[in-house]
Amino acid sequence: MNGIRISLDDVKTSVGECALGVINVTETAVDLTGNVSDIGNEADSNLKIVDQLNGEVGKFKL
Repeated sequence: MNGIRISLDDVKTSVGECALGVINVTETAVDLTGNVSDIGNEADSNLKIVDQLNGEVGKFKL
């Protein structure tokens, strides 16, 4: 009976560790999604600046 209890405790511990792993992966995925969104926003901002600079340079073209 003691062996069964030990085995069940081991399974319980393993399930808990797996659940923590899933939580960590999920949190990392959420962070990554946010970071990718931030990069996209910065890229859009940079494209607007490029358009403005091209307009300024165009004023000097003959």
